[in-house]
Amino acid sequence: MKKRICQISYLIFFFLFTLWLSGCGSDNNHALKDSNEVVICAVLAHPDDETIISGTLSMLTGKGFDITVVYATSGDDGPDETGKGLYGNALGAVREKESIQALRSIGIQNPPVFLGYPDGHVHEYADSIQHKLNDLFRKISPQVVISFGPDGITGSRDHKFTGRATEMAFNLSDSVRLLLHMAITKPLPPFYANGVAVPKNTVDLCVNVSKYNTQRIEAVEAHPTQFNSRIRSSYKVLVHIMRKEKFIIAGNRSADEWLEMCF
Repeated sequence: MKKRICQISYLIFFFLFTLWLSGCGSDNNHALKDSNEVVICAVLAHPDDETIISGTLSMLTGKGFDITVVYATSGDDGPDETGKGLYGNALGAVREKESIQALRSIGIQNPPVFLGYPDGHVHEYADSIQHKLNDLFRKISPQVVISFGPDGITGSRDHKFTGRATEMAFNLSDSVRLLLHMAITKPLPPFYANGVAVPKNTVDLCVNVSKYNTQRIEAVEAHPTQFNSRIRSSYKVLVHIMRKEKFIIAGNRSADEWLEMCF
């Protein structure tokens, strides 16, 4: 009898121990266990927009998260600061290559997604962009999405409508738990001379990115068609002033665990 009781006790102990190892007995069995489970998507309007949040992207990449960057346009209607007179498709092709180099400099290895809409005309294609984003979200299942808010940071119409399309896609997505809007609290020339500042009390996340200044500078240096030598030199000084990148939580579906893990 005593032997049988010992056998039963051993079986109960073995069962409980196995349950503990598997994590099934945890009250938080839905919690994140591996950084590889975190998928982040940044939806931008133009190549070079990633420089606005390059420090944050560097930080998230350093944590081992899977990051995909989407560009609504290839920047084919922008200026060419190199003096080569590039325009149209030729300029867009170069700007795509510049953005790939910029993303590599901040540690993102996933190839960017170029949706190929006409630069300066995103507002005409917002619904189409939203549908493509939803297709992409179903494919890569991001939990965190970053884009522009209603102000577009610089007031750019392309920025505003890229953010609007992203928000519509968020509302229809099953996977995205957290939507963040980039924000600035004061304009800083020459980059954000026309920037639309938001009140400080509306900012939800303030990320200190000063330890990623090297990556931030390299990201700007990768865009010679957009940033002339004077601006690139100025940025090497400004980067020490712009120590923080700010975000507003625009959508939160029980995303506290994602916030804690990412930021």
